[in-house]
Amino acid sequence: MKKFLAILLAAGLVASLSGFTTKDDPAEVYEQAMAKSLEAGSQQMDCDMTMTLRYGAQTLEIGMDFDAQVVRDGEGYQMAMTGSLDLLGQQLPMELYYLDNWCYMDVLGQKVKTRMPLDQMLALTGAQASTLSPVPYMEKLTLEPQGEQAQLTYRIPQAAMIRYFEDVLAATGPALTAEEQAQMELVKLGSMDGTLVVDGEYNTLSEDARMNLFLYVGEDVIPCTLRMAVDYSPLAAGTQLQFPADLASYPTEEQLAAQVAAQQAAAQPAA
Repeated sequence: MKKFLAILLAAGLVASLSGFTTKDDPAEVYEQAMAKSLEAGSQQMDCDMTMTLRYGAQTLEIGMDFDAQVVRDGEGYQMAMTGSLDLLGQQLPMELYYLDNWCYMDVLGQKVKTRMPLDQMLALTGAQASTLSPVPYMEKLTLEPQGEQAQLTYRIPQAAMIRYFEDVLAATGPALTAEEQAQMELVKLGSMDGTLVVDGEYNTLSEDARMNLFLYVGEDVIPCTLRMAVDYSPLAAGTQLQFPADLASYPTEEQLAAQVAAQQAAAQPAA
């Protein structure tokens, strides 16, 4: 995908020294912060994510905690992410790595790799997105000065969220495949609201967001709420990411599927 916002000018010296005031334009601060995040080189992200699904009187909560380190140097991009998935009280460890146009995943010891061009990975992680600004789609965008920092609060209603997503897809292309389109029809977007804390140089320090979704499973519609809290911090210059020594041995998706099929065939009783 293309960039989510055009790269804007860096924050001025006066703004970085004097902090924010109520006269600052929330839309300008938001876009400056988003542009600055796209320019960021190496950074650490600590994320806490919770998905709550409601089916009748039952509620299922899925949690995910992960720490990710990203190093961007020119056209190069590397990522190392470790965390866990909390499902029904069980902690399921997971790891995700990106190196040399390959994405590697290890979930509960099940390892797999898939070839992924850099632009696809950047789109997946949000490091690269459409030039289409979300600001015109926001129902509310306010700024609360906090000395050298500012907290931005925003809300995008459901209709605007759907329209924004459709406009992003149309602007970024290519068109979805039939399979991707079928998968998209199983999910309907709801409203989204959140807060963003930035410093006087427009660096994003933390982000809290909540999105409502509706999942279509057969004839049923399952309401879902996704909550995410992220803290951002820069990595020291020259930081070298650590990767497992056995990445080369990870099977591809095709190889893994063949292994599973062979195991299932071997488990079948003899005729």
